[in-house]
Amino acid sequence: MDWKSFLAVALSGACSDVKLPGEETGCSTDSDCTSDVACRTGTCDLSTMTCTYTLQPDTCFVEGTCYAQGDSGEAPCMICDPSLQQTALVSKLCEGTASCDFTTGECATSCTDTTCQNGGTCVDGDDGVTCECAAGFEGDTCNTDTDECAAGTDNCAANATCTNTPGSFTCACNEGWAGPGSSSDGTNCDDEDECDDGSNNCAEGTVCQNNAGSFECLVSCPGGVTVTDAAGLDDFVGCQWIAGDLNIGHPQDSNISSEIPDLSALSSLVVIDGNLDIVFVLELEHLDGLSSLRRISGRLRIYDANDLTNMDALSNLKYVGGLLDLGGNDVLENVNGLSAVTQANAVNIFENKALTNLDGLSKLTQLTELYIRTNVALTSVVGLSSLTAVGGDLDISRNDELTNVNGLSNLTSVGGNLTVYHHPNLASYGLSSLTSVGGYLVILGNSGLTNLDGLSKLTSVGGYVNIQDNTLLTSIGLSSLTTVGNWVDIRYNDVLTHVDTLSNLTTVGGDLIIYKNASLSSLSGLSSLNQVGGDLYIYVNINLCQSLVEALIDALGAGLAGEILDIYDGETTDNKDC
Repeated sequence: MDWKSFLAVALSGACSDVKLPGEETGCSTDSDCTSDVACRTGTCDLSTMTCTYTLQPDTCFVEGTCYAQGDSGEAPCMICDPSLQQTALVSKLCEGTASCDFTTGECATSCTDTTCQNGGTCVDGDDGVTCECAAGFEGDTCNTDTDECAAGTDNCAANATCTNTPGSFTCACNEGWAGPGSSSDGTNCDDEDECDDGSNNCAEGTVCQNNAGSFECLVSCPGGVTVTDAAGLDDFVGCQWIAGDLNIGHPQDSNISSEIPDLSALSSLVVIDGNLDIVFVLELEHLDGLSSLRRISGRLRIYDANDLTNMDALSNLKYVGGLLDLGGNDVLENVNGLSAVTQANAVNIFENKALTNLDGLSKLTQLTELYIRTNVALTSVVGLSSLTAVGGDLDISRNDELTNVNGLSNLTSVGGNLTVYHHPNLASYGLSSLTSVGGYLVILGNSGLTNLDGLSKLTSVGGYVNIQDNTLLTSIGLSSLTTVGNWVDIRYNDVLTHVDTLSNLTTVGGDLIIYKNASLSSLSGLSSLNQVGGDLYIYVNINLCQSLVEALIDALGAGLAGEILDIYDGETTDNKDC
C-alpha cells in the first residue's frame, strides 16, 4: 500500500495508530489493530494483535519507510505527536517549492506574516522559504534569542558586566569604573580615582591610594629619614606609606657600611612617595621585607649591597618614577624580582659582577636613559625585548661576556647618543628595528665584532659616527643610512675591506675620516655621497689606491665644503700608490 492509499483508508474512519488533524485521540491499544493499516510505526502482527515498532524523535513512518521532517521528494508533510507512543500523522504532500510549516502542519507555498519570528525576514527560494533573522536572534524561524554575552560577541569593556536581553544585551561598568565624560553605556570604562574625586572615606593619618577599580587607605609615616642600623627600621613597623625619602645604609660617598640583615620591619610598606636608597649595607641577602611595596614615586637605588643575591621580594613593585639604579652588588645574579615593573624613568645597571641577564626588565617599553656598563658576567639583554624607545642616551659598555644585543630587536629610536664599546665577545648586532639616533653613534673596541648588519634599518644619525678599533669587523652594515649630522670617523678596523654597505649615504655634516684600516681596498660604497660639510681625511689605508681617493674627491666636487688634508695625527703617509 502506498502512502496515498494509506491516507484514504485512514480518512475513511478505519482504526489506525494515527492521530489525524482535528481528532481528539487515535487508537490507544495494540488490540485495536484490525488490519495492516493499524500499525504505521512498525509491523502489526495480526495473530497476536500486537505492534512492533521503533520510533525515532521527529520522524514518522509510512508503509515501513521513515521520512524525516522536511525531506523532499515523495515525503509527505508530517508532524509527529510526542504524546502518542505510536504516531504517524500524515497530512498532505507538499508539492513544488512549497515547504512544510511544522507549526501548523500546512504546506506553505510562500511567506506569511507568521513564517519568521522576532522581526526576521522571510525569503522565497527554489527550496522553499527561509528566514533571515534580525540581529540578536537565530534558528530556522528566528525563534531563539542569541546570548551575545555567552558567545563573547558583545562589545562591553573589560571592566564592565554584560547582561543578555531578548534580541540584544546591555553593558554596565563595574563598581569603581565609569564611562568617560557623560558616557555610561559600558563600552568604555575608566578607573574612577576615588582619591582625586573625594569619594573615599580615608581617615585622618592615612593616605588614599588609588588602585584599578578601587582604593586603599594607607597608614602614613614621615619620610626624609636615613636608617643606619636594624633598630632604626623599627620606627616604620606598620607604616604603609612613607611621605618622603627613605635611605637605608650610609650615603654612597661615606665608605661606611651598615649591618642590616633584613627589612622585615617594612613588611606593611606599599608606597614610598620619594626615593628609596639601599646603599653600603652588609649582611642583607634578600629584600623580603619589601614584598608589599608597589610604588616608588622617585628613585630606586641599590648600591654596594655586597651580600644581596636576589630581588625577588620586589615582585609586586610596578612603578618607579625616577631612576632604577643598581650598582656594585657583587653577588646579585638576576633582577627577576622586577618583573612586574612597567614604568621606570631611566635605568642604570653598573658593576654587578655576578649578574648574567636582565630578564626581570621585560615589561619596560620606554626609557629616558639606559646604561648597561661593566657587568662582567652579563651574557644577554633579552630581558629588554619590549623596549621600543630610549629618549636620551643608550650606553652598553664593557660587559665582557656579552655576545650580542639581540634583546633590543624592538628598539626603534634612540633620542640621544648610542654607544657600544669594549666587548671582547660581542660578535653581532641585533638592533634590527632601529631607524634613528638623535645624537652620536659610537661602535668602539669590540674585538670580536664581525659586522654591523643588525643596523640595517638605521637611516639617520644626528651627531657623529665613530666606528673604531673593531679588529674583526668585515662589514659596516648601515645599508639604509642616508644622513649623518656631524663627522664620520672609520679607523683601526684591521680586516675591513670595503664600505659598500654605505651606498645610500648622501650627506656627512662634518669631516669624513677614513684612517688606518689596513685591509681597506675599495671606496665604491660612497658612490651616492654628494655632500661633506667639513674636511676630508683619507690616509694611511695601506691597501687603498690613492687614485680611488682622488676619484671620490672629483665626484664630490663642490659638495666638499672643507679642505683635503694630507696630514692627520701628525702623519703624512699616503694611501697605496696605484
